[in-house]
Amino acid sequence: MSVITVGSVNYDLVVMTDTVPRAGESVIGSGFFTSPGGKGANQAAAAAKSGAQSRFLGAVGNDTFGITLRESLASAGVDVSGLQTAEGSSGTAFIILSGGDNRIVAVNGANGRIDTDAAEQKFLHLSESGDILLLQFEIDMAVNVRMLAAAKERGVTTVLNCAPYRDFDKKILKDVDILVLNETETQSLTGIDPEPPSSHPLAVAAVRALDVKRFILTLGSRGGVYYDDVETVRFGAYKVTPVDTTGAGDTFIGAFAAEYGRIGSFRQAVIFASAAAAVSVTRKGAQGSIPARAETEAFIRSQPALSFSAL
Repeated sequence: MSVITVGSVNYDLVVMTDTVPRAGESVIGSGFFTSPGGKGANQAAAAAKSGAQSRFLGAVGNDTFGITLRESLASAGVDVSGLQTAEGSSGTAFIILSGGDNRIVAVNGANGRIDTDAAEQKFLHLSESGDILLLQFEIDMAVNVRMLAAAKERGVTTVLNCAPYRDFDKKILKDVDILVLNETETQSLTGIDPEPPSSHPLAVAAVRALDVKRFILTLGSRGGVYYDDVETVRFGAYKVTPVDTTGAGDTFIGAFAAEYGRIGSFRQAVIFASAAAAVSVTRKGAQGSIPARAETEAFIRSQPALSFSAL
């Protein structure tokens, strides 16, 4: 079983500050570092570090960042034979990190110049029935549409992360096996704010009304809710002190895909993914913060059992 990710890869430039500047204001930062990132690349790295055979399809520029990004993915154990090199700059993300939270401005660069035909042919060459395909919204939507159709042909399980959210044709959800949304994306998709627990049943009903087969609503430090085509379950979160939340959602998704593909259990995959994400927020950076499988397993053994309850 392979986890094949088609998506973005960015070079992150991170500024640390105690105070987020307002419009027209300058503040003094407390630190700066760079880190390979991009939602697609983060998810592919998380899948690889979680023990899956992970393959990545996307594009970097023919610049120095592109070389670094390719090497970073390969060093994480990701197959980068499907990573294209496009003319121009690689994708970049400018991140302001303050108080364990972050604000991000991403610039598409090469992520907007993926050769869709070449990517589709590579996917068909690499994939087989039983594999898992991960998609996000940081690349051109036309690429996602083609990949979803190709995955259905192949009998590949499709996982779509609607991040960063933008308007899209809801008809593509018929080809999505597992939809992953955070609070902001849930509200954008359904018009329902999932912040208060009392709204969770309404949010779940609204997502299910879109003919979504299975889904996960992640709620950060409050855990989340999932529907696995059998039951709707609220799950808790592991308690840690966050240092940097950048890439935590991507770590969750990549780790979930790896574990779900390995054992086929939604609940066990959620436990594993929650643990991997919890470890990641205690470290700086996106890909550099993702734990290896052994680290995630050791963390689970050291913690109280994750809570689950029927919604």
